[in-house]
Amino acid sequence: METEKTTPSADTEQTKLINEAVQKQERSDVSENRRKRRKNRRLIYALSIIGVILLSLTATVLITRAIGKSNLEKHAQEKVPELKPVVEEEEQVADTKLPDGYVKYNSKIYQFNENIMTFLCLGIDAKGTLKEKTPGKAGQSDSLFLIVMNPDLKKVSLINIPRDAVTLIDTYDVNGQYVDSEEAQITLQFAYGDGREKSCEMTEQVVSRLFYNLPINGYAAMSMAAIGPVTDAVGGVEVEVLEDLTKLSPDLVKGETVVLHGDAAYYYVEYRNCLSDEVGTNLYRMDRQKQYLSSLFATMKSRTNENISLIPEIYQTFTDYMVTSVSLDEMSYLATTMLGYSFSTDDITTLAGEYVREGKYDMYHIDEDALYDLMIDTFYIEKGDVR
Repeated sequence: METEKTTPSADTEQTKLINEAVQKQERSDVSENRRKRRKNRRLIYALSIIGVILLSLTATVLITRAIGKSNLEKHAQEKVPELKPVVEEEEQVADTKLPDGYVKYNSKIYQFNENIMTFLCLGIDAKGTLKEKTPGKAGQSDSLFLIVMNPDLKKVSLINIPRDAVTLIDTYDVNGQYVDSEEAQITLQFAYGDGREKSCEMTEQVVSRLFYNLPINGYAAMSMAAIGPVTDAVGGVEVEVLEDLTKLSPDLVKGETVVLHGDAAYYYVEYRNCLSDEVGTNLYRMDRQKQYLSSLFATMKSRTNENISLIPEIYQTFTDYMVTSVSLDEMSYLATTMLGYSFSTDDITTLAGEYVREGKYDMYHIDEDALYDLMIDTFYIEKGDVR
């Protein structure tokens, strides 16, 4: 009997095709899932690297700030001013001795604020960078001021010391050997050093002595030639011109509001009519410097808030013309800290006193009572009444 051949039905063939399509899709899905997993792993890896970099940068900034703060605090560690008690005789308490850093004044007891950081800044009469010179010929400090940072009040204040302020300075011979101490203009102390670090250290010591041995955390001396480049580095500084200086720059018309740049900024800050018959022309310059510094600080604060990388750029501009005991990590701490502090022209105080002409020179005699009051108001905290 003949055997009948069979062939797959249409349904069977269709099922086979469907199965093959399903298997192909499953393989495709598996492959796509693998690609997605690989892509996700690469993304996670990249994000991890970015995260590590960001954490490293943040850690670097924090570490740098911490190192800077620690180093600055060490500069004046365990030092306090030596203010003598100033009280009426009947207010004094027999056999009572206050601890170091405390003082009696106007029936009250005050404690020195050790949280405050103080820095001496000098503007040096030099046309270029600060070069090493022979003692006695190292130039003069045309401007001197103390920058006072109070973290309790989150405030920066400046104490302007007139260049002609008469105080006890130390004199040296051309070999750098101490000769004597004499009453003279404080600006001359810088000249007896080497025009660089030694001059700064000598001036810092004299300023500290003038302020009752006030601890100073660091110094920075800058050639006045830096004014133009620094002003340009922050994009210009706006001021209302206080006196007619058109003989120096046509833009410096009294009463006009201008944005200082380059040479105009230099003339505005540095110029002093030393040939005038008028006594104390340096006071006019100090008024302009006070105005300029206030505007410069506000401009720098605004610009660095927008772009934090501007801080090292400005620092680099300064370093070409500057000698300082403040390192880059310390400067980083100070700059970023001061961004959160307040400062205005009201926070700039000129050391009280009086100008007199003695021979050919103007001499500024300091008001000692006002200086003592300034010390108490700036560097001390009231603790209570005298008992």
